[in-house]
Amino acid sequence: MIDWERAFATVPREHFIPDEIYERTEGNQHITIRRHREPERWRELVESDVPVITQLNDGRETDGSLVSSSSSMPSVMKSMLYALEAEAGDTVLEIGTGTGWNAALLSTACTVTTVEVDTILAEQARKRLRAYDVAVIAGDGTHGYPGNAPYDRILSTASVTNAVPYEWIEQTAPGGRIVVPWGTDFLATPLLRMTAHGDGTASGTFDGQADFMQLRDRRIPREIPERENDPYTESTTDLHPYYAVGDLDGSAFAVSLFLSDVQYNALDVNDEQKYELLLWDRARSSWATVGIGEPGAHPVRRHGPRDIWKEIEAAVEFWAAHGKPRYTRFGVMVTPERQWVYLDDPANEVNTLR
Repeated sequence: MIDWERAFATVPREHFIPDEIYERTEGNQHITIRRHREPERWRELVESDVPVITQLNDGRETDGSLVSSSSSMPSVMKSMLYALEAEAGDTVLEIGTGTGWNAALLSTACTVTTVEVDTILAEQARKRLRAYDVAVIAGDGTHGYPGNAPYDRILSTASVTNAVPYEWIEQTAPGGRIVVPWGTDFLATPLLRMTAHGDGTASGTFDGQADFMQLRDRRIPREIPERENDPYTESTTDLHPYYAVGDLDGSAFAVSLFLSDVQYNALDVNDEQKYELLLWDRARSSWATVGIGEPGAHPVRRHGPRDIWKEIEAAVEFWAAHGKPRYTRFGVMVTPERQWVYLDDPANEVNTLR
């Protein structure tokens, strides 16, 4: 196996970080850190195990809150490189070039093709990578890059939502490995490690956490729906909201699989109740809220044709009935026709992915 510790020691991060970066502040705002004006703060961020924000709002403006490119936490990058289980000399396709640092690290042992959807970022990375044997492609990584396929390994530094692009499966050599941050509309944290089987299918399980930005063409709008004038019904539930969104390795992960088209937000209510959980579906036809009340009587409101909270209760019941499995017991199966999530074995389908 490749010694990635040595690669990190020989390929400095600072060579790939632009002179102008951004630091998140309270209220989800950002301040600009310029190397020539604040060299100590710039270096402190670059040398820390934190993500360094390098672009906002796809480069169109700098006063918004959308982080569109960054240099990931070194510890997370390292864990993903080890998850690839690459061998020296392997051909690797990287989805999401960003600054180019990860591609440079990969190139110390592998033949690397990297794809970046942002043409400006791609050109900047190409200049930084002149001393490295890396092919930088400006294009949509959702489609991979067939020009240099097949690949022994594919590594995505952008997360996919609900489904893995099938082109990645087609471009992976039989027995090859795909590592990608994966999620649904509901939850996006686990790392999916898949193997291509050579017959047009691939499968793999979750292990590790990696919270990355989504592929640009798969971004999900997360605006809270207007609901002030919506009629609703009231009830109570004995299921505490924590089991819906707080237990990320267990019940909340199971909920995210069954309610893959549902989003949520925690709203501040008052000091007594602390917060209220708001959930809505992608079609914005239904919503539900649940607060923290007396044990066994948490207040629920719902609107629309779907009973979202009832679906969450059913998902948690499934999770409990199957031994309260951690997220590592779940996996994804991909075929040319469809994709689905399974528990323990691809034959045990949990939910079809769309």
